[in-house]
Amino acid sequence: MDNNLSLTGRINFLIMLFILSGSVALVRAQPSGGGVAGGAANVSGTMKLPAGKATRTTTKPRTGTQPKTPDNSAQVEDALSLADDERKAGRTEAAERGYLLAAKLAPNDARPYVGLGHLYYDQKRFPDAEKNYAHAATLARGDSEPYARLAFTYCEMKRLPDALSAARRAVAAQPDNYYGYLALGYVLSLQKNYVEAESTYRKSISLAPQPVLVLHSELVRILSEQRRYTDALTEAKTEVDIAPKNFSARFDYAVILQKLGKLVPSSEQYLEAIKLYPKGSAAHSNVGLLYYMTENFLAAREHWSAAISLGTTYEPDRIGIMILDGRLADARRELEAYTQKAPDDEDGWLMLGDVCRALGDDSKARVTDARAAQIAPEYVGLRRPNLRAVSTSSHGPESGNSSSSSGVQIVRVYMSRNYPAASTDLTSRFVPGDRTVYCIVEFNQARAGSLVRFVWKTVQIADSQNEVIKTVDYTTKAGESEVHGNLTLPRDWPRGTYKTEVYLNNTLAKTINWSVQ
Repeated sequence: MDNNLSLTGRINFLIMLFILSGSVALVRAQPSGGGVAGGAANVSGTMKLPAGKATRTTTKPRTGTQPKTPDNSAQVEDALSLADDERKAGRTEAAERGYLLAAKLAPNDARPYVGLGHLYYDQKRFPDAEKNYAHAATLARGDSEPYARLAFTYCEMKRLPDALSAARRAVAAQPDNYYGYLALGYVLSLQKNYVEAESTYRKSISLAPQPVLVLHSELVRILSEQRRYTDALTEAKTEVDIAPKNFSARFDYAVILQKLGKLVPSSEQYLEAIKLYPKGSAAHSNVGLLYYMTENFLAAREHWSAAISLGTTYEPDRIGIMILDGRLADARRELEAYTQKAPDDEDGWLMLGDVCRALGDDSKARVTDARAAQIAPEYVGLRRPNLRAVSTSSHGPESGNSSSSSGVQIVRVYMSRNYPAASTDLTSRFVPGDRTVYCIVEFNQARAGSLVRFVWKTVQIADSQNEVIKTVDYTTKAGESEVHGNLTLPRDWPRGTYKTEVYLNNTLAKTINWSVQ
């Protein structure tokens, strides 16, 4: 599973993306409402921080015999507002000038320095961000945000002891503010202190005035690191409830469902994730694996090819295509090398086992299955594909010839929404409302008396795996070079994967996989 957003066994869950938005007001226990627009992975490695709102730190005019300090509040607000706008628009130089002007007008106001910290953090100028966040912390005592931001900055600088100290100061500054606990939980998770990190995140959740996506995302990450997938499922479902149109939330949910062996709902979540972020390769990688597991080789090829075209770096995508092309010996060599480089990817071990079984090396397959079972026991207990069927089903409608003793051959099998079928009706992916599905068979010649049998089966749907739905026999008549079988449900089709086996004169000739999504 591709956990770079994925189930390709690298459960290195998204270092959560914290959206930086809003003004530079200091945090007063207000939620960020952040998330990943499009859910792209944080390829830079820099954690994007959640924004916060707060009461503002203001300067007070001096009293006594000294000259009255000019009231620059209006100019300060204007400078900060303009700087915020420029930063959000990516005009960093103009934003910097605005924050520096605000700092000059109100040197005791923490907000300009927080703004500069944000600006430099976004640019990965972490020493400059540190300097400004630290100065803001001295001006805004009693506020958690400057120390929390400082903690995140130290994390990026690999100074975890300093990050831990800053995060604890954030909590001490405002014990009733969720934001300091968020920073502390993150630092603890980087130190792999998962027990304390979990309790800290849950404390943050209890203090947040409304649900905060990143807190549940982080819980998914640390629970997954501990392989507590059942617990992680609850948090992943909460992510989707909070932000149903967030790619990362959908992806997290799909991965955990897959880890628990719930393949149909997992594939549904991956397909939703693809709709939200079609340019990402990871969801294609993982749903391709699900289709491969259920022997829907046509759909597996489609999604693996999409992942490759999108620049995937997950090697089993390319190796999967190799398997579907029947190059099993080559695939074995590639998978043996891959599992040495990525020993924590259960899918690599399982695919290697599939190939070894197909090549007759059952003892090696048992070893690879055992390695995978140590990583994801619920997931690896599922039925594996029979790669001996690849040659008859991986290419879908364009599969090669299949012979019968009478000289009649099946040259093409395909699925359709209607019959007679227009080109727009041809598909292997149906929707629940397509009550009737058609399987169309073309022969190399028209000959009466050929026995054609259609066996309609489930592959993986809710509460049903590899069960026969219906069997239909038909004997060709004179002049028939094409026949079709159809299957109708009086209600919507259950979502999942199916296959139709086509027998010619009592010999299995073709298997075509199809799905309802």
